[in-house]
Amino acid sequence: MQILGDAITATKTLDDDKLAEYMHSHPFRTIEGDIAFGPDGEWTQARPIWAQYHDIKGHDVEQFREPKTVTILAPAQYKTGEMSYPYAEARK
Repeated sequence: MQILGDAITATKTLDDDKLAEYMHSHPFRTIEGDIAFGPDGEWTQARPIWAQYHDIKGHDVEQFREPKTVTILAPAQYKTGEMSYPYAEARK
């Protein structure tokens, strides 16, 4: 929504074609970092996040409200820890 809001502010229109043209030709500084789109709307730089969930207990959604049950593994700039290999001891 931040990108759409920035595009509307910059173009001063709600015209889909003009918004798309602007979004495909300008980078955006967002709360998630810098994002830019190519001519077909794809990201110019992929941003997949690799995460590992751990210590999940039951079905309580509250355990996901804090980052204690997830470790971000990649990309490096977002990394919060190392991969846990929970079955390493069982294989020995």
